[in-house]
Amino acid sequence: MSEKGEKNTESEKVDGADKKGISRRIRDFFLLPNRAVKAAVYIAALLLCSGSVMLAVSPYSSHPLVYCLYAAAALFLAWAVTLFVRAVRRLAAAARERVESGKAGRLMTDRVFRATAFSFVSLIFSALFAVMNGVVAVVYLSPWYGVMSAYWFSLCVVRIVVTASARVAGRSEDPERAGLRVYLGSGIALIVLEIAVTAAVTLRVLSRAPSAGNEITAIASAAYTFVKFAMAIINLVKARKLRDPVLAALRVIGMTDALMSLLALETTMLAVFGGDGDLIALTAVLGFCVCAVTLAMGITATVRAAVSLRKPRSDV
Repeated sequence: MSEKGEKNTESEKVDGADKKGISRRIRDFFLLPNRAVKAAVYIAALLLCSGSVMLAVSPYSSHPLVYCLYAAAALFLAWAVTLFVRAVRRLAAAARERVESGKAGRLMTDRVFRATAFSFVSLIFSALFAVMNGVVAVVYLSPWYGVMSAYWFSLCVVRIVVTASARVAGRSEDPERAGLRVYLGSGIALIVLEIAVTAAVTLRVLSRAPSAGNEITAIASAAYTFVKFAMAIINLVKARKLRDPVLAALRVIGMTDALMSLLALETTMLAVFGGDGDLIALTAVLGFCVCAVTLAMGITATVRAAVSLRKPRSDV
């Protein structure tokens, strides 16, 4: 190739590079401007759009210059919206990176951590419900609501112990066997609680004492029962897939909480809307069914954990 041809080739490359550089600078000016340009674009879009609206309802709406103002307002509005969308995307990406690097990222990736976190939220609801039952017991001098309040406070204690033990088990040398011991302890605690509640249900049925409560108590019990059953069903489906003893313990506690809330709701509904004396048999049937199911879950959890702990380490 001649010297002249080489110079032409080099000049074409330089021209192409200059064109690309110019197009890049133009693109950066419109899509990646500095803060001063962004502020000017937003202000111009606001002023032009406001002026267009004012002129559209004025006698000068059909003037040719007004159409130029409409066009300028549309262009600056499109530019401002584009810059705003890009800014929102960058903020969302930065927030996502920060979330994934912190506790929230662990909440999305670590299933056991997520289960214990949601268990803490459930603990708050249970504590509030226990306080509500305690207040009703004091206001109406109702031993039944006193028993229910004591039951939910005890269930809160069990949940706290299981959650704290789960964290300790995760840092132990053998997390799986430590988790099984947590599962065993939760099963034993539920058996003790359900025996006490069964005795309370028996005394209430035999005494045929009327219940207490009002519409607010009934609404709160219904809302609590709905939330607890929804959370228990979700945890039941997820925990079955994972086969984790800590998650199984939390699942049993959640299902027990939901079933007992159903018994409390039935008692409150009968007290508020009447028929408590006539439907005492319904209270007895539902109470003993709930106690039997929850007691069976506690026994099953205890037996499963004990059998698994008796196996050699390699088989657990």
